[in-house]
Amino acid sequence: MDYRLLKTRLHDLVIHRNGYLMLAGASMLMNLLLMITVMLLLGREKIVMIPPRVSQTFWVNSSQVSPEYLSEMTQFLVGLRLNVTPGNAAMQHELLLRYVDSKLYGELRRQLALETERMSKEHIALAFYVSDIKVDSKRMISHVTGDLVATIGTDVQPAKRINDELHFTWNNGRLLVNAFKKLDDSGKENHV
Repeated sequence: MDYRLLKTRLHDLVIHRNGYLMLAGASMLMNLLLMITVMLLLGREKIVMIPPRVSQTFWVNSSQVSPEYLSEMTQFLVGLRLNVTPGNAAMQHELLLRYVDSKLYGELRRQLALETERMSKEHIALAFYVSDIKVDSKRMISHVTGDLVATIGTDVQPAKRINDELHFTWNNGRLLVNAFKKLDDSGKENHV
């Protein structure tokens, strides 16, 4: 065997090995930098979402929503609850239940079923006109004030000013209602 030929081949193999080691090292370094970048950006993204009806821009991220989004969703959900007729009450209430946290779901479902039944028996239609929505996006609470007009049969009742408070949770990218409270004129919860 030729010693020079073996030495040359060994030298070439060492050069190739070192080249591949450098390439693997650079790849590992790039992967490490990419992993650090992803970890630093995790939770910082804002997702633009579109509710059923949009009248203003808003944003959401992994742990918060904008006040505009809470306002839009409050108006939509209160509309589902309070703009109902005997013909559409069941559908409106089923749609509302899609946006309800599991803790409130059973109780609200029973309450809505009773309301639907009463509306059918007494031929009651409700129309709610929002006059003000105030949101606290840090605590995920919104206060809505408006006039509720009830029609019983063909008799239109005088408008009644009502105040509702909605409490929300942000769960896996979904805004869910976990409390729907009626407030009296002073802003305290109405237990009637």
